[in-house]
Amino acid sequence: MKLMRDICGKPGFCAAATWLIVYDGTPCGTIQGISNRRGAGVIQNLGVIAGQRGLGLGTALLLKAMHGFRQSGLGQAALEVTAQNESALRLYRRLGFRCRRTLYKAVDVLAALPAPPAPDVDWWL
Repeated sequence: MKLMRDICGKPGFCAAATWLIVYDGTPCGTIQGISNRRGAGVIQNLGVIAGQRGLGLGTALLLKAMHGFRQSGLGQAALEVTAQNESALRLYRRLGFRCRRTLYKAVDVLAALPAPPAPDVDWWL
């Protein structure tokens, strides 16, 4: 729910492309959309809890968001997805999304490196 509240304050927030699915009083799926400076709709988050996956909720959320973008006058939709998220990639491809570029995120080099081995030399003063 915090995610839903936070997105409302983002520049370009698109209410027509932001949805929450609640089942039996419990949130189980959500999508949030914003518009960017180029006039495209951008999916910020799409998620379905593990126990509700495989039921078509992700498809329904994405289609609602795309219709919302269209109703808001946005003619294109974009998103970013982790390359290892194969189920998400299948969903996006099935609904017509295509990979336009691959991004490599910056990492903290020191945190990514293994700790150096302890030296084999004793130092004496």
